[in-house]
Amino acid sequence: MKRLLFIFITSFTIINCGSLVATKVPAEEFSQEKIIENLNLKKDKLYVISNDWMVDTFNDAESVIQFTDKEEGIVIGKYLLQGELIIADIITNDTRIFAKIKIEVKDNKAKINITPTTAINIFKEQHKLTIKDKINNLIISFENKISSINSNSW
Repeated sequence: MKRLLFIFITSFTIINCGSLVATKVPAEEFSQEKIIENLNLKKDKLYVISNDWMVDTFNDAESVIQFTDKEEGIVIGKYLLQGELIIADIITNDTRIFAKIKIEVKDNKAKINITPTTAINIFKEQHKLTIKDKINNLIISFENKISSINSNSW
């Protein structure tokens, strides 16, 4: 019992003291968008490739495709950028950061937009850079996938 009380008090202190030095950064500051042109592929093919990229990239149960419209060429998903939800006895710690990924395709071009779903508490500048790098890496991954497909490939 003493051990559990010690863990609770320690966790409470760390969380509360840590939040005093955190800076809440708006989600829009992390938002990144990229338009990829001259793809030499029809909208339908780009739509399928975009769906395939999301399936390959969303590799945990919390990252999901939430909306698709083939006629409009839109795919929207919620992606777990980082963090985890820890539930232990009476303590819950949720450090998850989700991002909305929206892909729009037209003949010969695609646009990807990634924006976190909420403001993010930043404790160190390095944490901010890490999140921006993860978003940038997702965009690079999508660009590589969509650019590497040849319209004549089978």
